[in-house]
Amino acid sequence: MYTTYTPDALEAQKRVLDPKELEFTSGCEPPCRWLGIEARFSETNALEHFPAPINLILTIIKFAQHLGNRQINITNTGKLVVKDFIESLSGLYTCTLSYKTIKAETQEETTIKKRYDFMIFAYREPDYSYHMAVRFTTKSCVGRYNDLLFRVLKKILDNLISDLLCHVIEPSYKCHSVKIPEGDFVHELFIAFQVNPFAPGWKSVCNNSSDCEDATNRNILKARDRIEEFFRSQAYILHHHVNKSIPAMHFVDHSFQVVRIDNCRPGFGKNEGLHTNCASCCVVCSPGTFSPDADVTCQICVSVHTYGAKSCP
Repeated sequence: MYTTYTPDALEAQKRVLDPKELEFTSGCEPPCRWLGIEARFSETNALEHFPAPINLILTIIKFAQHLGNRQINITNTGKLVVKDFIESLSGLYTCTLSYKTIKAETQEETTIKKRYDFMIFAYREPDYSYHMAVRFTTKSCVGRYNDLLFRVLKKILDNLISDLLCHVIEPSYKCHSVKIPEGDFVHELFIAFQVNPFAPGWKSVCNNSSDCEDATNRNILKARDRIEEFFRSQAYILHHHVNKSIPAMHFVDHSFQVVRIDNCRPGFGKNEGLHTNCASCCVVCSPGTFSPDADVTCQICVSVHTYGAKSCP
């Protein structure tokens, strides 16, 4: 669970919230962790910055938003407990605190009230996928063998990662003539594809949780490593069979490239300017914005008045 404390006051210092002051639960046991919470206070911590009275009586701790919601509870000691945090619970929270100071000489009581506003945003880790590219030599850019190699390679890679419930998507290739330094032109296939962890049946890794990016991200990392090892073995075979004839169509050593792509679930997006404490996180789209797909940006929509909008009415 990710919880940060960021006062807006210039003199305030950033720190992590003490769980004794504020508790959040996601409603699932580790390693399940689908929603985090980013809290941003507008003043320094209430319990640490009171004037030092002779006798302090804490009489009221009240969080104003969503008090009628069964997901939110105020304990007798003043803790705010949020269970099964969802996107719609994001927003402005207000803590109103009243206490009395009592003068020892006159026993005169003075009631002091403090109000602390802070923002809470639901967030989640991005879903990982990988864009990969490799090159293979070929005799010609014309002929059916190029397409055959392309289809066989996709099938091999899919079989390699199928037990992880990952698969190859958006595969494509182009054939180009490449000039070799101090040599002739050669023909090469430039093959590109993506690998993601959402093959048919992928939800079975979630253990009945609808949000399990930890599990899917763990699987896609394993899939990346397997594919990388596969192409590394192709280069090894070529280098250690120098006495044998090299096939006309073979992997080009050092041509394997991989780039991670982050995707946010609908209703979430990245905003480094607004959420500097969690720039890489997918944070719930604020009112006035929405995200209908796996993009990482919340789009503007003035008719949206809720958090986590997936469409623009």
